[in-house]
Amino acid sequence: MAHQTQNHPSEDALEQYALGSMPEEQAAELEEHLLICATCQDRLQETDEFIAVMREAARQWREAPPPRWQLLLGRVQRWLDPRALRWVAAAAAVLLLVLIPRLLLEPRQRAAQPVTILLRTHRAFEPEMFVAAPADRPLQLAWDPAGLGGDDCCRVEVVDTAGRVLIRSRVLQQSEGPQVRVEGFSPGAYWVRLYGLAPGAPLLREFALRVR
Repeated sequence: MAHQTQNHPSEDALEQYALGSMPEEQAAELEEHLLICATCQDRLQETDEFIAVMREAARQWREAPPPRWQLLLGRVQRWLDPRALRWVAAAAAVLLLVLIPRLLLEPRQRAAQPVTILLRTHRAFEPEMFVAAPADRPLQLAWDPAGLGGDDCCRVEVVDTAGRVLIRSRVLQQSEGPQVRVEGFSPGAYWVRLYGLAPGAPLLREFALRVR
């Protein structure tokens, strides 16, 4: 079979041929290519020299094992071999394909689940009056409904320290009690205020929320 010089054998094929482990039919085809390809002749010579060096190193190691630093250097050199690097790159690519979707999706899934925050009233202006909540996470705000008028309550407002109303929402009555879901807030202090549903209804309760 005639060979074209651009169809060069792989490094593995040359190594197999140099070690004498290639099947006879494939070896004959490779020899036919080598007759007309100077590039592969040089590659084969480099492979032969590499194998000879490795065999000599193995013989010397059996007779007198080298120091540990030489063993470490040899391992590094093997990893730097282009064939080994291809395997390392392939393994790294597979690992990235598996890990990256998880790294991207898991934080989103966690962020999509609201954090339940139980609000409480306070009696004096002190740091402990603020209920802590995580920043940039959906929040499920809940509180003790005692004394708030049952199903007639409530309208919720969330304001910042400058008095700007960020959220107006009606309370959802759930089996666990009245709750309202809000999207994530940036770090800072906020006030959660409850009003009756009637127009102009007075403030019923106020909670302090610290987002960090």
